[in-house]
Amino acid sequence: MTTESLLRQAMQKIATASATFQMGEISRLNRLAERVTEIQTIHKKLDQELTALAAELNHPSPGTENTRQIHANTEPMRHSVHLPAGPRFLPGPVAISIDWAAAGKPYPKQIICERKASDTLRSFFEIIHDRFGQETLERLVAIRANRAPLLSHQPETEFLNPKQGVCYQHQQIGSTGWYVLTHSSTPEKLSIIRQVARALRFPPGAVVVQEVDLKQQMETLFN
Repeated sequence: MTTESLLRQAMQKIATASATFQMGEISRLNRLAERVTEIQTIHKKLDQELTALAAELNHPSPGTENTRQIHANTEPMRHSVHLPAGPRFLPGPVAISIDWAAAGKPYPKQIICERKASDTLRSFFEIIHDRFGQETLERLVAIRANRAPLLSHQPETEFLNPKQGVCYQHQQIGSTGWYVLTHSSTPEKLSIIRQVARALRFPPGAVVVQEVDLKQQMETLFN
């Protein structure tokens, strides 16, 4: 049985329980759905890393540019974890909580928190693409970040720093052909995510983004 079929079954059972107001059953099923979603994400990341490792086997010379590039591309995957909502340690400086039910989508609550804020921003757009489709990313082109478009198909020109002749930091959004500009401060990234949520008409409270106090988390963890 696949994770997709399990998630469909869980959503169907949640809908049935909701019709008869079985709140305890809804809560139990939602926890199961969250766990299936977490496993689904882990499978996806493992598949991506296996693909990268297979590519690395074809470039056996250590220290080459190709090998260094593969390591650079696989690094975010090893630290990329989409956590279901709940009180737990958050590994990165920015956390995005999405209540999909409040947004009218049949998915459990989700927290996106990568090791780096830039990775969290990229993952957020990958999930937006997965949930809403390619045309949604096209609607978000109007949003600006640091006087440049937030999203682009041509980062080598639209994300170019004219004074230095190099591109500002950016990341590719999966295999969509889009790139997101990540050259921004943490407060600016928080503002960008909130702008995206408003542009996509998420209801108030459905998307909550916050800066994570990693030092405080560590102190809490060890006390």
